[in-house]
Amino acid sequence: MPDLKSIYARHADTRTRWFRPSKRIRHRWILDVMPTPNVERDETWRPAGVPVSSTMRIEASGKVADVARESLDTIDRVHGVGFSSHITIPVVEGGSSTRPGGFEFYHGGRPVHIELSSRSATPHIDFTHEVGHFLDHQLIGSPGDYASRSGDAVLSGWKTAVEATAAYQRLSDLAR
Repeated sequence: MPDLKSIYARHADTRTRWFRPSKRIRHRWILDVMPTPNVERDETWRPAGVPVSSTMRIEASGKVADVARESLDTIDRVHGVGFSSHITIPVVEGGSSTRPGGFEFYHGGRPVHIELSSRSATPHIDFTHEVGHFLDHQLIGSPGDYASRSGDAVLSGWKTAVEATAAYQRLSDLAR
């Protein structure tokens, strides 16, 4: 399986499938990453804002810490936070093979931590997925609400673009 960097290092191209369904486990589709061709990339390009990693404090050790650092390095290459966040969330080891990661927050919306299981079959994908939940819940729209669920206007263009992709259509068809 290619590493996460090979996925994010290429330019977006809706004609290229990065994911394919491989098998169904406990009513959940597991996605394998398809290799992407080598493409030229402008190495001087950097996302605006401060790195997403500046909002994380890695408290885990071993494999989980390595996965978190590698994934954040990749995320920082394509995403930035448009302001210096006052939020710093711990990254800890937790979860299980059936719950490989999680973004935890208190009932009032304040974040607790991001956790990743050392037994995750796809740790880079699972960690990146949880970082996405953190960004959606804390740094996009109103902190403590999922901007993607609340219909926040800042995501309307993103949502339209995602729903227009062939990958989204295929995943929607699989979910039916």
